[in-house]
Amino acid sequence: MDKQATGQYGEKLARKFLKKQGYKIAGKNYRTKAGEIDIIARDKESLVFVEVKTRSSAEFGNPEMNLHPRKLQNFRAATQIYISEKNIRCAYSLDVISIDLSKKPPDIVHFKNITM
Repeated sequence: MDKQATGQYGEKLARKFLKKQGYKIAGKNYRTKAGEIDIIARDKESLVFVEVKTRSSAEFGNPEMNLHPRKLQNFRAATQIYISEKNIRCAYSLDVISIDLSKKPPDIVHFKNITM
């Protein structure tokens, strides 16, 4: 599986995971000039913006280890653009879902309300 296919598969697994946890998927792959938001979900009265990190091998560490400060900065900027464009007036959080495909079944870890 190439890098793009791995990422798309990871995002699909993340959406299924969130649905099982009771989240409602409100959008996916929302592109802005600052970057992309992989998943936008609803959790009761709040919005959850999700960055999905997927790895097919543990050779270079856990997937979340690939979250560089610049990527996190772009993620936060993209969410601010979304909030402004959609005139959002509710609580929201920035989450990361880490997916390790080298384990069977894949290891999925949800990091809620990350800080930058």
